[in-house]
Amino acid sequence: MMQWFLNLSVRAKVSVGMGLMVLCLGIVIFTAYTSIKSIEQSQARLYQKEFTNATDLLEDLRYQNAIRAAQLDMLILTNRSEQETWHQEIKRLSDLSEQTHQALIKRNQDNPKLLERLNELISIRNEFKQTREAQIIPLIYQGKMKQAQDLVLGAQIERFHKMRAIIEELQQQAAKAAQTAVEQSARDASHAIGIFVVIGLLALLSGIAMIVLLNWVIASPLKDISNTAALIASGQLPMTLSTNGRADEVGQLRQTFSRMTDYLKETAKVADSIAGGDLRFPSSRNRIKTCLEMPLRRWCRTSAA
Repeated sequence: MMQWFLNLSVRAKVSVGMGLMVLCLGIVIFTAYTSIKSIEQSQARLYQKEFTNATDLLEDLRYQNAIRAAQLDMLILTNRSEQETWHQEIKRLSDLSEQTHQALIKRNQDNPKLLERLNELISIRNEFKQTREAQIIPLIYQGKMKQAQDLVLGAQIERFHKMRAIIEELQQQAAKAAQTAVEQSARDASHAIGIFVVIGLLALLSGIAMIVLLNWVIASPLKDISNTAALIASGQLPMTLSTNGRADEVGQLRQTFSRMTDYLKETAKVADSIAGGDLRFPSSRNRIKTCLEMPLRRWCRTSAA
């Protein structure tokens, strides 16, 4: 099954090995990037939406309580200047409440259920404001405190309690959504770490396996050839190297080295025969001539002597 890989050129083997390592590294980088982006989006949603919703609703509840308190203060005071001061404060708080509601609506366009409750809250707030500005405040300025008080403690307090109930409900939902977002973010981070570790380990194991494989198919055969060359240099002629049928550069080198070793063995055999006075081989002279014509003629002469 590995023969196709053995037959690849050395350059192709190295390219395949490096390509696999680069691919594994790319997978690790891509996994890390997507995981970080996912966590970043989760955090952005958490802080820009859920927490902000909860904060805005708490602020709106504070505005409504302050408006009610200022309205009660106007009922107690008799000085027109002081009443007008509190009236201006009520208007300021009412404007802030409206801005908060508009921000909540804009931020939660993708949440129909929340929008429905917000619109209900705004409708009650508008009735509350209209009654206050059109009836209660004029009655207070006219000194008709009993009539103003009946309105404040009648329909107005009912509207106030409805608004407060809706705000508290939405605030609890926002806090729960924020908690869910925090938990989801933690799960995403844990999942990302798990994927990153698994992919990293796979990349590491793949790199180690590729190093071992390249060492086996390239470095080990070259070491065998080097050891054989060392034996020849010391005057020994080892057994013929096995080529394993490889068609790459290493296989070709082993084949060439094997042929050279065989030739040296044959030349040494002929030289030994001639040195012993055995001239029965018809091709002995041709072989010696060929030997002398090759770069190894010095070795051949020594063997023939």
